[in-house]
Amino acid sequence: DDPEKQRLTVVEWAPKVLLEHHIAAGLSDGSVSIMVYNEGKAVLAAMNVDVPEAERLTRPRGAVTALRFSPDSLWLAVGYTCGHIDVLDALQSYKWAAVCPPAEL
Repeated sequence: DDPEKQRLTVVEWAPKVLLEHHIAAGLSDGSVSIMVYNEGKAVLAAMNVDVPEAERLTRPRGAVTALRFSPDSLWLAVGYTCGHIDVLDALQSYKWAAVCPPAEL
């Protein structure tokens, strides 16, 4: 096994975002890929979560451990091994919208 190779860690299906179905895939390097399925065609669009630089410099994300679309499929929550959760806007090409820091126990 190549330790530098990305590995699939989690997959989530959004029933419908407007007229398309979206499938999100979380990877071991902290990136997220989105597959768009529309009219019998599937297109894979690899993307990086657009986290603001100040946020990115203060925390390592680690692997994606959880993905969940909102009930209306308009938001995607991305959980990481560091405990943070990023919230992405599906209608804005999965632009970063907010972060939830890990809870302190």
